[in-house]
Amino acid sequence: MILELTTNIDRAQESIEGLKNASNGAAVELEDVLHDSRQMLDELKMINEAGNNLADRLEGLAERNRRISQGLEEAPSFDGEEYIDDTPPVREQDNVEDPSFFIQDRDFDDSEGKKTPENLSSQAERDLYEALMKNIKTGRS
Repeated sequence: MILELTTNIDRAQESIEGLKNASNGAAVELEDVLHDSRQMLDELKMINEAGNNLADRLEGLAERNRRISQGLEEAPSFDGEEYIDDTPPVREQDNVEDPSFFIQDRDFDDSEGKKTPENLSSQAERDLYEALMKNIKTGRS
């Protein structure tokens, strides 16, 4: 009977050690999840703050444009180089690389206004062009 009791105590101790190891592993995993969650929360706070700042700026510009359009305020003067009232001009940046994906408006880009399959860069564009031309010829849009 003492031998059985000793065996049961040993098994109970092994089970307790197994539970401790399992709980330690779960605690480590949970800590990793919490750490990632805190990082995402910080990023979301920064994104939200930036979005609010942009919304405030847009709201201010919209209000100013509304006042200008209603004649309640004068539009800023531009002397060719900079705005007289220190409003920064909107300028295109030089030497800016095209993004990896962008949509081209061939009507705008094609100065001669001629659209031909030879001007198109991919087979998909040529197929689309041919399908559109077929629809135009048959009167469908």
